[in-house]
Amino acid sequence: MIEESFVIYSELADDETLLLLDPTDRWHFIALLCCKSQGILDDQGPLLLEKVAVRLRVDLDDLEALIWRLDRVGLIDIGTLQPNELRGYAWKYFDGGGHA
Repeated sequence: MIEESFVIYSELADDETLLLLDPTDRWHFIALLCCKSQGILDDQGPLLLEKVAVRLRVDLDDLEALIWRLDRVGLIDIGTLQPNELRGYAWKYFDGGGHA
């Protein structure tokens, strides 16, 4: 089984959009990127919110509030949970062998 990974560049720590968020929301955004990397967000089935809530270790009410906050600053699409353009600081996939 090939494990997917992605690169996060150091500029992420200084991104003004992310700095607008509470530190917990920043961490949940990173976890959401992991969900994207693992293909969880690509399955837009009826259990998507439940799967994401389990991965982010939040209940559905907290997830809905988080989704709203991430969408408000333009990090995700509220309808699909897909990350919006990441301004060049993330999202190059690698297979388990470290190859792009």
